Amino acid sequence: MALNYAPGPAYSLVLYINQPTNADGNARMRALTRALIDVTIKHGGRFFLPYQLHYTGKELLASYPELPSFLAKKLQYDPGELFSSIFYRAVKALIGTA
Repeated sequence: MALNYAPGPAYSLVLYINQPTNADGNARMRALTRALIDVTIKHGGRFFLPYQLHYTGKELLASYPELPSFLAKKLQYDPGELFSSIFYRAVKALIGTA
C-alpha cells in the first residue's frame, strides 16, 4: 500500500488541540508538531499526514521513504498532472521534486 502510515501492527495517538489562528498560535503549533514528529521518528513510527504542513521534507522522507517512488509512479500515470491539489504540490516542493 502506498504511503501507509501503519505498515505493521501499531497503535496511534490522536490529539485534538485548539490553537489560536494568529501568527503566534501558528508558530507554536508548528514547533509542537515538529517536536511530536521527531519523537515519533525517533521511536521508529510514522506520523499521519496532517493538513497543516508543519513538517519538514527531512521529516516527511524519514516517515515515508517510499514517497519519491510514489510520486514517480503518479507522474507515470498522470504525466500532465491533471490530478493535483495544493497538498500534492506542497509535498513535492518539500522533498524537492516540484
